[in-house]
Amino acid sequence: MNRPEIIEIIFQHGWGQTSKPFQLWQTILLEQINLSKLNVDLRCRFLDRPYFNQDSSTGLQTRECHENRKIIVVTHSLGLHLIDSTQLLRADLLLCLSGFVNWHRHSPIGESLSKRVLERMLNKLKVKPEQVLKDFYERCGQAQEHRPSLSELDPGLLYQDLLLLQDAELGAARSILKLTSRALVLQGKDDALISVGQTEELADHLGTAFCELVPNCSHDLPNQMAERGCALIMEFLKEDGLPPDSSARKSACIGL
Repeated sequence: MNRPEIIEIIFQHGWGQTSKPFQLWQTILLEQINLSKLNVDLRCRFLDRPYFNQDSSTGLQTRECHENRKIIVVTHSLGLHLIDSTQLLRADLLLCLSGFVNWHRHSPIGESLSKRVLERMLNKLKVKPEQVLKDFYERCGQAQEHRPSLSELDPGLLYQDLLLLQDAELGAARSILKLTSRALVLQGKDDALISVGQTEELADHLGTAFCELVPNCSHDLPNQMAERGCALIMEFLKEDGLPPDSSARKSACIGL
């Protein structure tokens, strides 16, 4: 029997979240790989910002490796800005959920108001971090059972990353992202935080990206579209590509 192909998937969550939703993705992928009888050795790594005093990384450990492997990077929201750019450089596929080039530009509430709202969040985070997170989860459309426990918080790290959101811009990473061989940008049609304009800007910024608007989904795509996300990854593993064919890719959002 031939040696299995190594598939490394790196998951990076967004602000105020954990990697827990992506563990379901791993379970689904393992089941589908077994059913499809693919000769694949799946290795998942979950990058965690320790907002809640959890481990900062679980799963596959970073190490030098000369084995042939495909690398898939999955990011959610601010996670595209948090993940180390070297991970993007190595990626064969980037699956970007609810992503953006700039948080304020093309905001659903307008750029000026978006900046003021974020400034108020930063100020409130210093005194009432739990309430800031509860309000944020409401705006995300995140079900109660999917929200992280707020029993142990690191307000300093939450503030640090939220401050990053104020000025985050993908411009400096453009040359790295352009090298990603394939990219797919997904946004929930009911996302109250990210506009279609922001999603289309990201798809255009990535150059090779195809953008999909997912019905009946909010900003909380890691929890709401595990099946869909895994199906896209499986398509990549089976065909070494993503629908539609590369010749038909365009940087414009389409509905599913």
